[in-house]
Amino acid sequence: MQTITLTAQEFEEYRISDVIDMEVIDVSDSLVEVYYAVSRADAVSAQIVVIEKLDDDSYWLQISDEYESPVQAQCPASILEQLTPTDNPNALAWRTRCREALASTC
Repeated sequence: MQTITLTAQEFEEYRISDVIDMEVIDVSDSLVEVYYAVSRADAVSAQIVVIEKLDDDSYWLQISDEYESPVQAQCPASILEQLTPTDNPNALAWRTRCREALASTC
């Protein structure tokens, strides 16, 4: 997991490469979670970016992927459906938590 703090200008310049798809979940007025389907080698995995607005000119950014078993587990079905099979236990546990969260909202 990587945590960095960016100014508003740096935030605008920040990009994640190899993105296939993404969805933004508004958690609150100052906090969002962005879920990405990212192509890596021969696989598609999930990457999660948590963005918190600290003030008018700075943001807190946390980047993790499913292999780190992130706490955030609100990944939309549209992203989960694009992920390729994995045998990584952390990723499998995270995907299960996300599917359980989706099922509980239906």
